[in-house]
Parts: sequence; structure tokens; C-alpha cells
Amino acid sequence: MGAFSLVRGVLVLCLAIAGSLALAGQTCGEKPPTVEGSAKSASLSAQVLDELERQQLSFALIARVGVDLSEFGLHYSHVGVAWRDHPKGQWYTFHLLNRCGTGQSELVEQSLADFFNVELHSYRALVAAPTFPTQLKLQRAFFGPQARQLHEIEYNMISHPFSTKFQNSNQWVLEVMASALAPAGTISSRQTAQDWLRDKGYTPSVIPISLPRRAGARLFSPHVRFSDHSSEEFSAGRYAVVSVDSVLAFLRNQNPGLREIDLAVGANAAAAAPMAATEPAAGKN
Repeated sequence: MGAFSLVRGVLVLCLAIAGSLALAGQTCGEKPPTVEGSAKSASLSAQVLDELERQQLSFALIARVGVDLSEFGLHYSHVGVAWRDHPKGQWYTFHLLNRCGTGQSELVEQSLADFFNVELHSYRALVAAPTFPTQLKLQRAFFGPQARQLHEIEYNMISHPFSTKFQNSNQWVLEVMASALAPAGTISSRQTAQDWLRDKGYTPSVIPISLPRRAGARLFSPHVRFSDHSSEEFSAGRYAVVSVDSVLAFLRNQNPGLREIDLAVGANAAAAAPMAATEPAAGKN
């Protein structure tokens, strides 16, 4: 194989890795949108805003489809939270993002429109509305000091759910959620949050990562790391991760009154219909 062919092969592998492993809040995988994409994103965020107001919520989880995770059996790639009465403006969002091209992350506050103003794989959104008492607990946790205390700057797209070495964006949401739902004084660190989640039956998603993808990620992707995973996972090529699906499944278990409303724009609207049809009556909130 010539030098050019070798370099080209490496670049193709890197692009495949970036696309297939983009599990959570990674700005390299979620590019600025096209003009058409911006219009769809604006329409989607307007639908989300209308739904938040229609449900008369004060706080909600919101999720987007930045990349295609269907090969892993997953739907949404990234979850954040939204607070109606945020000091910066109505329905501002709060979420964790990877600093593109690095192994670090930051907590970001954005308008609802900006949260969706990336090139999305699918113009679908999820609004997850806990019961009102749980909304208040979550709001206090996410917009209080403990949310930042539970942030680990060292980012790993596939961080292990029960390791404090790294953190991905969905894992941050899960751990702050734990601090809100656990009895007062239970959560004082990421370790105690993870201990409580394990005790309460949190079940991570398990995804297959082939040897070529694993090798390429080790060499060329500083935001994809394997050192917090076990030798058993390495041997099997199957890794436990915190996905949006697993976060919502846990919240569903802890808050049976949780309402999940799937919204979509254009061609994605038909795909959103089944979940929307199962939405419980609004009066249960």
C-alpha cells in the first residue's frame, strides 16, 4: 500500500470512528447547521417551546438526535435540562459539551434555540417531564452549586458509568439527577452518586466496539478513551456507557409519572408519532 493510500485509509477510519462513537454532546460530531438545517432546527425548537408551555412545566429534560446511533439500538444522542425561569432568559438550557478535538468538557448554558441549532442527524426532540415535585427537586439540583461540583472536566465519550475517572454529557445529567432524587445528604461526590445509582438499579447501555474502531479511537480520538473500562469489556468488545436511553429508563423507574413527548419536523414527524401516542394524560403531573 502506498503512503497516500495508507493516509487516506487512516482518515476514512477516523471519520467512521467519529461518526459511530459520537454518543453524547460532542461538538466535533455535531457541526454547525446548513441554512436548511437551521430552519428545521428553529422549527423544532419552536415545537419544543410550545410543548413546554402547553404542559405548564417549570423544568424538563430535553434530548436531541445529533448523530445516528441506530446501530447500537439507541435513539437520542444527547440530553440536557431546561428551566423556565432561568436568570438568563425563559427556558434556557444547561448541558455538558466536549471541547472539540480535546479530552475535556465544559458546562454550557444556552437558549432553547441554540441547543438545537446544530446539524442534527434527525430533526426529532424529546421533552421528558417529571411530576411537579420531582421537577422542583431537579431544578434545585441542576441550578445549584452541586451540579458544578459533580462535573468532571476530563471527558470520555464512552466513559464507564461506575468510574469517576472521566465523564460524558449524559453521565453528568445522570449523576446530578441522582443528587436530586437521593435522600438529603446522601450525595457528596461523584462516587457517592454512582454508589446510589448502582444500589437503585441503574442499568447502563452496552454497545459493541470492534477492534478496528477501538484501535483507531485510541490513536486519533482524544475524547474516546478505554482506560476506565474493564479487561472483560475489552476482550468482549462490548462497553457499558451512559446513554440518553438509559438515563430516561432510570428516571422512568424513579418517577413513574414521567411524561415523554417525542416531537419532530418534516419527514421525521411520522417516526415521532408512536412515542407521542403513548403519552400519559397531562392531568397526572
